[in-house]
Amino acid sequence: MEYKNDVLFVCTGNTCRSPMAQAIYKAYFPEETVLSAGMMTGGSPVSENAVKAAAKYGADIAGYFSRCITVKDIDDSALTLTMTNAQRNQLLDVLGKEYENKIQTLAEFAGENADIPDPFGGDEKTYIKTADAIYDYIMKGKKRVYARRVAALEKDIFPDPQSADTVLYEMERDNVCLALNGKNVFSYCVFMTAADEGEVLRIAVEKHSRRNGVGEKILSDAIEKMRARGVKKIYLEVRESNIPAIRLYEKTGFVKSGMRKAYYSDNGENALLYTLEIGED
Repeated sequence: MEYKNDVLFVCTGNTCRSPMAQAIYKAYFPEETVLSAGMMTGGSPVSENAVKAAAKYGADIAGYFSRCITVKDIDDSALTLTMTNAQRNQLLDVLGKEYENKIQTLAEFAGENADIPDPFGGDEKTYIKTADAIYDYIMKGKKRVYARRVAALEKDIFPDPQSADTVLYEMERDNVCLALNGKNVFSYCVFMTAADEGEVLRIAVEKHSRRNGVGEKILSDAIEKMRARGVKKIYLEVRESNIPAIRLYEKTGFVKSGMRKAYYSDNGENALLYTLEIGED
């Protein structure tokens, strides 16, 4: 189903938390359509401290006026995120259980259970603390979304797909490079580093985006990330029959360095080992 909005942020009065969340989210994910609304009041301006707190994250809410939420807002949005559990429960009490999958708290979106503190009446530091919490949950939540999208690609491409939790673990360690087309992940590379050595664990491009240099670009991005960490030698393994991947690795400078016979458990295929020596720029 296509939705008019990607995310709708909701709080009680809609004069600080949800407009800050809307603006911060939009500042980091400009390709998405984001709204905010209040459950009780409309037509009120945001406070000066809210404007300053949002500005810390490159978000501009000066001149913003609150608006009251409608059922259509929720129906038109792929996901509705409230600032507190009480707000979520209040909406579900009115709308019914059929909306449970569409309405979460912002902390739930990030895989946690907490409320965003209301800074109303506080000083600038109080508002910044709230903005910091909003930012942290948005970043964590988007990683979870991207991890699920990578896991979905894994199921389409690999006989031994990684779970979203495994991908998220590597993302938290900054061991994943992503290529995005709007909201969708169409290519990714998962790697690991230890001391001055690195290993490419997974690289993939969705079927409809292949043969356009995408794989070479995402692999180069991963190599540069590893180089920045002081890695001098990178390893990888590839199925003997995966000729397109072998061509990509050799084009990028990897050299065949060995073989593991009957390595892959699904069909007993051999794995070719490749090595890339890299130095400082």
